[in-house]
Amino acid sequence: MFRILKKSLSTGIVTSRYPKEPDQAPEEFRGRPEVDFEKCTGCKVCSEVCPSRAITYEDDLKQGIRNWQLSYANCIFCGACEEQCPYGAITLSRFYEMASRNKDDLLVTAKFQLSSCPRCGQYFETIREIRRTPKEVSHGCR
Repeated sequence: MFRILKKSLSTGIVTSRYPKEPDQAPEEFRGRPEVDFEKCTGCKVCSEVCPSRAITYEDDLKQGIRNWQLSYANCIFCGACEEQCPYGAITLSRFYEMASRNKDDLLVTAKFQLSSCPRCGQYFETIREIRRTPKEVSHGCR
């Protein structure tokens, strides 16, 4: 009995004071994806590589808008979006505390203006993406 007590006292405190004092995640921890919308063009690459479909988009061709959405409720923090983003607009943070009573609090949304084809007038890509593309862009109309 005394041996156990002596060992306990020599070991010291091994638990943290979480949640009163937040724990810091390790340096390589993959937490919540953060999107820099100054860099983001709405190019869809992140949504195409997302295995859990946490990143989605929907083009409203009547209004010429791309509605982009990231759901932290569906995200598995794999980092595929960060690895594949051609503009470095997505980075994984070390933030992991995302408990919420409302699922809408776990959504990040953005709207991107679509560009229309000068020949046929059909919307096909975001204006930001076209500005970053060095060559002439066409969606295939004749």
